[in-house]
Amino acid sequence: GKNYETSAAIPEGVVESQYNAETISKTDWQNALPKSTSISILAASWTGSTNPWSQVVTVNGVTANSKVDLQPTAAQIIDLQNNGVALMTENNSGVITVYALGNKPTSDYPMQVLITETISV
Repeated sequence: GKNYETSAAIPEGVVESQYNAETISKTDWQNALPKSTSISILAASWTGSTNPWSQVVTVNGVTANSKVDLQPTAAQIIDLQNNGVALMTENNSGVITVYALGNKPTSDYPMQVLITETISV
């Protein structure tokens, strides 16, 4: 792949020869960018007998290190607020669970999600 260089200052504590030797391929760079896809959160798929409700959703392209952020539309946010519902996601080794806090949702929500790969620091 093609190497890309930056004119950014060398971080403190990094030896210049090491810094200049590090390159990243175009493919690696593109793979590190956040990705967007769609999911379906279905009213009939909520499990549990009490708050919080949960359902496992299929999210293409996730790994154990993916952070999945819901991207509801304005209309969906208004509907969720009017029905006393807040949604959140959790990644358990690449299995994505959506949690509904508050009331159990009674509507389906086709929704965009943003997938970002994370690293431990």
